Amino acid sequence: MLYNLVCLDVDGTLLGNDHQIPQGNVKAIHALRKMPEVKIVLCSARPPRAMTEIYKALDLVHPVICMNGSLIMEGPLPFQKLNELKVPPVLLPDFQEIIQNLDVRLAYYDESQFYAHEPDVWIEKEANITQVTVSYLSTSNMNNLWQSKGGPHKIQAIGPQEHIGQLVEKLNRRNYEEVTYTLSHETYLEIVHRKASKKSAVQYLQEMWGLHLDQILAMGDNFNDLELLKYVGRGVAMANAPQEVQDAAKEVTLSNNQEGVKSTLEKYFQLGV
Repeated sequence: MLYNLVCLDVDGTLLGNDHQIPQGNVKAIHALRKMPEVKIVLCSARPPRAMTEIYKALDLVHPVICMNGSLIMEGPLPFQKLNELKVPPVLLPDFQEIIQNLDVRLAYYDESQFYAHEPDVWIEKEANITQVTVSYLSTSNMNNLWQSKGGPHKIQAIGPQEHIGQLVEKLNRRNYEEVTYTLSHETYLEIVHRKASKKSAVQYLQEMWGLHLDQILAMGDNFNDLELLKYVGRGVAMANAPQEVQDAAKEVTLSNNQEGVKSTLEKYFQLGV
């Protein structure tokens, strides 16, 4: 089976735990780039600027799906906005109130940077991983900013696993219709517009390119990948994925630290790398 679209999650899938691209994955994707009939699309919770260096290193030219499908950017570089969905700014005071008694902080993203209320070790770690500039604003200034911008593309709640779990319970009780939220890691909860997901973003590209499901292969490692892995013709979970994600996929490959991306691409495209 020749797949015409390969969708790759970034953290925990394409990258190792050191946040670098293993050389085997680089070589496999460079080899795959020589097949003009195959499109390679990165699908991540990251904002565009946090994907730029990865995109360059892999010599990619096709769109990237950012912030869990809230933003699709057209390639090649420099990226141009193709489609976007935003969190309604009227909800921000609710989210700020919900976390008051939790060890959770909020990061608000648009296509170029992210914003937080105050610096701490969690926010600084996120800035170091993504290499995206962070700006600090008071609550009132933050809400005024997003009101003027029409809302952020994504709100990321960051904190210890236990507190993120409590936040999910609180959000569930409020039954918001305007947003959806999924874990991208046990300490990261991604809050986006209700119509935004990696699956819906791939559907957007699928329609644009006139592809059938059996022409699409996707790889991922976490709950924000689950719907996409179930949807596409060949959904491949990483060995480091939670069991529920592995169970939803059609197959499980090696872990992100074992070059599972290379292994899968070699299996289906006979790359010889």
